[in-house]
Amino acid sequence: MNNKLSIIVASLVLTSSVLFSSDKKDEQIELLMKRLDRVESELSKFKNNTDEQIDELHIRADDNEFQAALSKIKFGLEFETNAHSFDGELDGKNVDSSNKWNSFLHLNMDADINDKTTFTGRFSVGKNWGSTDVGFPLDSTAGITSYGGSIVFLERAYVDYKFTDNFIGTIGRQPGTDGPGANLKNNAKRQSTYASLLFNAAGDGIVFTYKPEISGLKDTAFRLGYAKAYQWSNDNIKGSELVGDAIIDDTNVIIAIGETKLPLGSIGNNFLMFSLVKALDFNVPTSIGNYDVGDMNLGNLYFENNNAFGSSFSWFSSFGYTKGSGGVDNSAAVKTAIYNQAFAASNSAAIANGAVAAKAPGAISEIALNEKSGWAVHLGGRYDFNKKYKLGYEFFHGSRYWYSFTTSKVSDPINILNTRGNVHNIYGIYQIDINQFLRLSYARIHYDYTNSGFPVGGAEKTDDTINHWVLTYNVKF
Repeated sequence: MNNKLSIIVASLVLTSSVLFSSDKKDEQIELLMKRLDRVESELSKFKNNTDEQIDELHIRADDNEFQAALSKIKFGLEFETNAHSFDGELDGKNVDSSNKWNSFLHLNMDADINDKTTFTGRFSVGKNWGSTDVGFPLDSTAGITSYGGSIVFLERAYVDYKFTDNFIGTIGRQPGTDGPGANLKNNAKRQSTYASLLFNAAGDGIVFTYKPEISGLKDTAFRLGYAKAYQWSNDNIKGSELVGDAIIDDTNVIIAIGETKLPLGSIGNNFLMFSLVKALDFNVPTSIGNYDVGDMNLGNLYFENNNAFGSSFSWFSSFGYTKGSGGVDNSAAVKTAIYNQAFAASNSAAIANGAVAAKAPGAISEIALNEKSGWAVHLGGRYDFNKKYKLGYEFFHGSRYWYSFTTSKVSDPINILNTRGNVHNIYGIYQIDINQFLRLSYARIHYDYTNSGFPVGGAEKTDDTINHWVLTYNVKF
């Protein structure tokens, strides 16, 4: 285009020198004007073509920016299927329920937004085979358990912002499932901030982490967090659910955690964590809404040792403490609703798999927050014979008034970690390849007291036993 324009201009210059030497000035001027019109036309075409090229470059640049932004998000999938079998005795009646299947799917997302900011997310679905119901499960259990139907659940979605190399803020739906204490059996790395004996559910909040450099200690971190376990909303005001005077108090949770690696020499890679949690105005969901029953206080001390003394043996120990306080004397109608919920929820996960029948917690008049101390211990170990074969064992004991913020899950529908009694669990893992494995697990759950997994309704002496066999297939890619 530039060469063509130069030729036109040169032609005009030569023509003008010849034309003005002749006597026919009018014709010369007219011819010159025609040439000028041609130049203007060519210049206009040149400009239009240049604008089109610039627009095309802008489109390409925008597309490249979009593709670059999209490429920051890394996606991963985890799929698991479980075949369950239950038998035993509950309340003097035999239990026999076999060939029960369920599955879950996790869509994991990670993105490095910039040098200071990262994003992590997970969508989950957990369902029983043969169920086509969408389901509307409790917010803290949807997508984790299998009895919520085919609903897609936001299990975690949070942003980490690095103020400095030692100070980090995390906001959003926190990583609260499959924490320390679950990773050996899950054949996975640490998945959560919180010990699984303390907390295994979804929760929204903000957490600040400080990582000081302390001589002799590695990976030391102190965390302070605030979360909402329940937030009242007026569902009758569409589009303005948060407007209006709250009928039910919100459940606000304060979290404090300290963790480090200890300099224990030849013992090898280890990890120590101490956690305190206080839930103010703890809410119990019922068929007629959520109701405050009082405050819950929990503590946990956790230690794990991977490849102890350079061997192929890894183990952990977890100790929990719980105590209710400030119990609320709810109305008779609310107590009835809580009673009905307890009747169904005390064994709801197992009921969903046809394992056991619900047991009433006691008289309605006795529905109140347990304000007596409870404790629990969770011990486990796994020996890796080689990269393919692994054998593990776990023991759990929960006292009469033990309760924690754990829920059942697809591979553990009975919610072992909220048992008021003893659990012996042995499992074997066969690693098919780097992406997938099979696990055969047997658990013997013996209930010493009623209402496991429920913070109200008392705890009466019982003598029930459930045997749970489960074959698990898991693949990650």
